[in-house]
Amino acid sequence: MTPNDIWNKAIPLPKALYRFGRKDKIARLQVLEQEVAVPALMQVALEAIQSDEDRFQKLADGLKDAQSPFAKIRKIKESIQTEMFRALKARKVLAYGYDYPRKASDQAQEVPEELWSSFNDWSKDSLSTNGLRMDAIRLIPINWISKAPSPDPAPKASPGRPSRKDQILTAFEALDQEGKINRGNSMHSHCDLIREWILRHYPDESEQTKGLGDQIIRKTISPVFKKK
Repeated sequence: MTPNDIWNKAIPLPKALYRFGRKDKIARLQVLEQEVAVPALMQVALEAIQSDEDRFQKLADGLKDAQSPFAKIRKIKESIQTEMFRALKARKVLAYGYDYPRKASDQAQEVPEELWSSFNDWSKDSLSTNGLRMDAIRLIPINWISKAPSPDPAPKASPGRPSRKDQILTAFEALDQEGKINRGNSMHSHCDLIREWILRHYPDESEQTKGLGDQIIRKTISPVFKKK
């Protein structure tokens, strides 16, 4: 399966909690969410209006009772989210998405671990940190795919030739000295520039673009990009 095939089969991030959470917790969550649905709250207000008792006190008491399910919902969701993070860390569940801005020719990529460091909103399908952003994030259990591809590794260096990592760092340093590296922009915005420099200075590579994907370039330059 190609990365795009995997992405197409995966579940959008906002729906993943309900799809992959423990069935007993999801069932309980759905019951509680039904209790606090708008019609249920409207019924509380209607009963207060029709009551012979102090209407405002009746309404206040009804809404106060409605707060309890909200707290339970939040607790269950946090529990499911914790379990999901553990599954991602153990690679029982994989995350795929697209670099931002997305191009028509882009392939889906596995989401780097660093992007999850500041994540806390399961209602969105995008992740961003340190100038790196990915959109259309989807999750998929490892057992849904026959063979999950590992993140694109840097190719082994041929004897006597610099590795792709060395080439990327050399290109970055050269461009930095020329004043073409702008740390006010994202690392992603420099990938094409670095790739073009390498292809221009190492034209005899048999597979010119191999090992020069955006994800590898970002990972390689990340330590030096943040230094200044």
